[in-house]
Amino acid sequence: MQMQINHEQNNKEEKLPEAEKVKIHEQNMPEVEGTFHKRDQFFRSLDICHNKKAHNNQLNTHIAKRALVVKRPASSLS
Repeated sequence: MQMQINHEQNNKEEKLPEAEKVKIHEQNMPEVEGTFHKRDQFFRSLDICHNKKAHNNQLNTHIAKRALVVKRPASSLS
């Protein structure tokens, strides 16, 4: 039943004149552009978040390495 409905919908879409198809696509264009803008913003914020985490990891690694180094007294070197 579902395939028959989809087939009927495809037939209706094919019967539309080209001018009507263009009109429908022009009406849908702002919605599509908004979707692209939202997706772009999402990935930019995600990239910023990953960069911040990477920088924090580098900083924490540097701090941990400095904490592991045990400073020896000058008398033990000789």
